[in-house]
Amino acid sequence: MQVPRVVIHGPAHAVAALRAAASLGRPILLSSPAGCALSHGAPWFREVIAQARAACPEAVCDAVLDCADAPGAALAALRVGLRHLRIDAPPEMRDRLTAMGALLDDQSEAPTLDLLDHPDPEAACRAWLGG
Repeated sequence: MQVPRVVIHGPAHAVAALRAAASLGRPILLSSPAGCALSHGAPWFREVIAQARAACPEAVCDAVLDCADAPGAALAALRVGLRHLRIDAPPEMRDRLTAMGALLDDQSEAPTLDLLDHPDPEAACRAWLGG
């Protein structure tokens, strides 16, 4: 079974998604936007997820950071403790990252809710996860 995936664009989205998931008793996968490791950095994403988990500790979640096609960004993510990554890289690079402890995400086609344009992200998540 695939875990529902929600693209978050900051701390408020992450907290809203976790609150909605916890209220419905559903696990959730928080996903960064495409290329987030390059635009915001792995430490930023790690802190967003940590803050959201602290705000909603009852939620069951994992989080995946999108590293675009940048192996250096994936290595930086591993250095700060992020293991669940998405990267567009050749098989040999993916194998190297996996050997270093990365859990590579291959579910880019999974059903996803992107919270970018939702004025009430928690309500959007509740509706999407409950449906």
